Amino acid sequence: MNLFQFAHCADYDGKIDYLAFLSPEKWSHGRRNDNDILKNYIAHTFMKVYDEHKVLFLRNCCLFNTGLFTKFYEAIYAVFSLNSVPNRQTWFLDGFYTQFQLAGLGIDEFPKRADYFDNPEELVFDTNCEIIPQYSHIFNDEENFFRIPRPVRESPTKTMLFDGKAYGRRKLSRCRTAVLQKQNTASDSNMSYGRESARSCARFEQKPRRQPIPGPYLPHAEHGVQQCAPYRQARSRLLARAMTALIKDAFSVAKAVPDDIAGMMACVRDAQKYLSRCGVDQWQNGFPNESVILRDRELGNAYVAKSPNGRLAGIMALVFGDEPSYAHIYGGEWRFSGEKYATLHRLAVRAEFRGGGLAFALLRAAQSEAAIRGVSVLRADTHRDNMTMQGFLQKHGFERRGVIYLADGSERLAFDTRINMSTDEKVDYD
Repeated sequence: MNLFQFAHCADYDGKIDYLAFLSPEKWSHGRRNDNDILKNYIAHTFMKVYDEHKVLFLRNCCLFNTGLFTKFYEAIYAVFSLNSVPNRQTWFLDGFYTQFQLAGLGIDEFPKRADYFDNPEELVFDTNCEIIPQYSHIFNDEENFFRIPRPVRESPTKTMLFDGKAYGRRKLSRCRTAVLQKQNTASDSNMSYGRESARSCARFEQKPRRQPIPGPYLPHAEHGVQQCAPYRQARSRLLARAMTALIKDAFSVAKAVPDDIAGMMACVRDAQKYLSRCGVDQWQNGFPNESVILRDRELGNAYVAKSPNGRLAGIMALVFGDEPSYAHIYGGEWRFSGEKYATLHRLAVRAEFRGGGLAFALLRAAQSEAAIRGVSVLRADTHRDNMTMQGFLQKHGFERRGVIYLADGSERLAFDTRINMSTDEKVDYD
């Protein structure tokens, strides 16, 4: 399935221009300004995520992760709406949006990037293999040639420099070296000739940790996919760590007090609207109502997350003891049977705070509280159509165990996980 079979892409060039603005890199060959590299990259990425079932389908829209980031390292997604024109493709390309923009529209589940490497060894250079340079590709291709540092380009012995460096890498026969692409920089023109020129040719292999990683240069769309992936993954991991630290510092989780009830009900209403938009028949019959929330608080099961200015941002109920509806499970069985467990209920985040990791912060608070009480297992259930919650639970270590039925006969999918938390992560919320 290619992009244009999947969706009607009106004003495609304009939308690609905007994507190039969001994620500024060299997206055209030579001196052209047609963003041809970016177009090929998006086309290739869509086919990849479609084959990997990573296009996220919601009620009235769908989206996929482009694998690109803004200059502020915000993830960028392609968003499609249902096509209103009959007898055409089912979907219409709306455009490209950041995760923050989509969170503001109530979307709090985001698809993963494409996987370009099945084997991590593809990301390293095996020095046991013979190196056969293709000098015609290196020196005769204008773009590749001008990526080489100037002193090396102008050296009459440049092929010897390359051969010498290749021989040196093969000497390290028991090592495997990560392959980095070096981007030409303005400082190259200031390097001295001679011994330093040889060092400049080799330095990005010998001392990668001392060199800043520049934005990857993409001479071809196919190469760009390979070059971008390791950098994107590293940046994503750093961003995730930073976001976790920000959430920990910015939001406080505590047991609910009577003054929190109004904010908790506002959070419930937000969740009901979101589930309705997604076509999920959950929380649509007046449950949970205020009496349920009041009872959670009176029993000491209700927890709230608040922003620094005191605004209530999320809620959950953590219930200890046996859950009656979990006594019988169908199509599977509970793990860790016989062990004490706690049950996660009514986890919800207000619309303006979705997509920022707050649900994970509440989950960690639940795990911490359970661990302090000596409970090592956490259970949860959700509606079969609630793909957002299912994805969230599985992302954070829960496994689907079967089907349970509530007191009113409603079916729910059941999940459980073992709590794994170090001593310094535990926080007492009493």
